[in-house]
Amino acid sequence: MHAIELESIEKIYSGGKQAVKALEDVTLRIEQGQFYGIIGQSGAGKSTLLRCINLLERPTRGTVTVMGKRLTDLAPRALQRERARIGMIFQHFHLLQSATVADNVAFPLRLAGVPRRQAQVRVAELLELVGLEGHEAKYPAQLSGGQKQRVAIARALANDPAVLLCDEATSALDPNTTQSILDLLLSIQARLGLTVVMVTHEMAVVQRVCDRVAVMDHGRLVEEGPLAQVFVSPQHEVTRTLLQAGDPEAQRVRPVRGGTVVRVVCAGAAAQGPFLQEAAARTSTEVSILHGSVDRIKDEPFARLTVEWTGDPPRVHQALNLLQTRGCRIDIWQEEGWRCAL
Repeated sequence: MHAIELESIEKIYSGGKQAVKALEDVTLRIEQGQFYGIIGQSGAGKSTLLRCINLLERPTRGTVTVMGKRLTDLAPRALQRERARIGMIFQHFHLLQSATVADNVAFPLRLAGVPRRQAQVRVAELLELVGLEGHEAKYPAQLSGGQKQRVAIARALANDPAVLLCDEATSALDPNTTQSILDLLLSIQARLGLTVVMVTHEMAVVQRVCDRVAVMDHGRLVEEGPLAQVFVSPQHEVTRTLLQAGDPEAQRVRPVRGGTVVRVVCAGAAAQGPFLQEAAARTSTEVSILHGSVDRIKDEPFARLTVEWTGDPPRVHQALNLLQTRGCRIDIWQEEGWRCAL
């Protein structure tokens, strides 16, 4: 069973002089236990799509099914019960400023009618889970941004949801705090078996945590697939633009030795070992790394390197062929920009 199924989702805002189509014919299926990313530029419709999952935004057309229940068919009371199985965290935390940490986390439990003593036990468990033991009596104004988001995560987990929605959950945080929150979300997902859906414009966030990713553009789903596949072989221009924005140095390249400047991108087994040097040795050519890194996509190595290849042109071509056969994406730099090789 899919955790989330969106079928032919359309969302039209009709207020004002002209109707605005925020989503158009979006069909998406997310497996149970996945950490799923939705990315796109500002105004692409990604946050609207996320809010359609729990019907904070009701689609104009289409169906939403979560954990086997078609939410778009439910009466208000039944929908309210099903929403309790869908937690949500936001960019700006949305905490009750006049309530303590413990009371913020307990708030959805009180709404659900959970007895006070049982709620206290649950709050203590959740604060331990997110690393905030001893902060029960503090108020949001006394907390750092990362601590506030931990409170928000604990609150979102209060009713033991099966799905956790994250709307730009790290955008208001500094890089170090972002990493700690992402590590926490990964730990919680693994421990509780949650399905996590994260909307973000930060490619580093997607790269760190997601299993699969959907790319939105002007309300349409333009690309979807396993994260490594999308990062290594993006099929849509919007995806390529987003990836290039995360690699600004790649736009400022010039040959140093009069050779061919090449961008090499690969993941998994293809990114392991001295693969550039091996291709150069087999073809009697030379390769120099201009810039780049070998990083990770979730749990896999991920290489994104800009190199200069020198030697006899047919042999350079042969070396690039070897890399493509290995599973690398090869782009060649020309004065007008990058173009796909071979």
